Amino acid sequence: MITGRDKSLPVLKVASVISYTLLISQILVVGCNKKNLATQIVLPEEHIPQSTFIDEPILLDLSDPIEPYTVKGDTFYLSFQNINLVKNGTYNDFDVEYVTSSSCDEEVFVYNYWTKSWDQLSYAPSGNVGCISLFWYQHHLFSARGLKNFWAYLSNQSQMKLTGKITDLKVRALEINPDYLAIPIRVKDLSTAEGLTYDGNHFWVSSNWSDKIYELDSLGYVLREIPAPYRYPFGMAFDGQHIWIADGSDRIFKIDSYGPILCEFTVPTDYPGGLAWGNEGLWLCEYEGANLRTFRINPLQSCSTNTATIEFTSKTPGGGSWGLAWADSNLLVVSDSLYEYFLDGTIFNAWPLPVRLVKDISWDGEAVWMINRGPRDVWSEDLVITRFRLP
Repeated sequence: MITGRDKSLPVLKVASVISYTLLISQILVVGCNKKNLATQIVLPEEHIPQSTFIDEPILLDLSDPIEPYTVKGDTFYLSFQNINLVKNGTYNDFDVEYVTSSSCDEEVFVYNYWTKSWDQLSYAPSGNVGCISLFWYQHHLFSARGLKNFWAYLSNQSQMKLTGKITDLKVRALEINPDYLAIPIRVKDLSTAEGLTYDGNHFWVSSNWSDKIYELDSLGYVLREIPAPYRYPFGMAFDGQHIWIADGSDRIFKIDSYGPILCEFTVPTDYPGGLAWGNEGLWLCEYEGANLRTFRINPLQSCSTNTATIEFTSKTPGGGSWGLAWADSNLLVVSDSLYEYFLDGTIFNAWPLPVRLVKDISWDGEAVWMINRGPRDVWSEDLVITRFRLP
């Protein structure tokens, strides 16, 4: 039984070499999967990235929307001279809203006064993405687009320049909790991402938009992509060696990191959602249905018969979910909230979600990773992976 977690404990004492870009600086930390590496490297506490607790605020302050004071062609000029967050130097992010002529985004750039060059904020999709021909509001956070040197985007006179074939531009300065950790998912044309797992070194993300699985480094860059085993990949789990994927075809697949299918079996539900590995077995929850269930599956027997061997079934808290994780000896599931529950379905803890549209989750031994679209109080369409500690 888990009795709670000490907020004073430092985070991520152990992990493989991983570099995290924080909102205001880039700090190199060393970490590893405790099961796979014998040598544990403990960093001085001042070098350990402090993710926010799930019940801490993310957005601390924001300015009124700033509109351009002049427009020259496709270039917009904005002034932040009268914004207190800028005058006080407490801003550490910007959010941007603009209108495009279709549902697809446009190529938009922001001027970097340090490098004297244009940094790309958004991308137009490639030719294989369909666009609806009507005016569409687009929303982005600089940090969620990988733009981290926020001071570089204002001149000495607190001016900002953006360019692109857009209209109705508005920008706000934000003060974000400096411990909030959000990693951009830097996959072009990726509209949705349903699955997430963490192998101690890298993230694995599945998308039934592209029917692919992506291996991402700690900054969100794609190391490689492989075809999904089938067309509807949802929840993912890592067993220390292989990746498991729950699929909308009512099957679970086991693959190695290069894609070949090692095992597959059917499951007794039309709604396979979140997937987790824990206590030498698989755990599967449903994302829809009248009586939502969590299944404990024997993977060895299931692979030998091609049909899931269910060892027991319990009730899943909340609504349907694509997000499930094994945390110590309990399960975490995300739906309308993040629930921690015993194996019999009894809820032990529940926390409101601090971020929007959470899909899958993964537990790294000390905190929970979530794939989502950014802070609950700021509208953004950008896919990010965030890390939260539990009280």
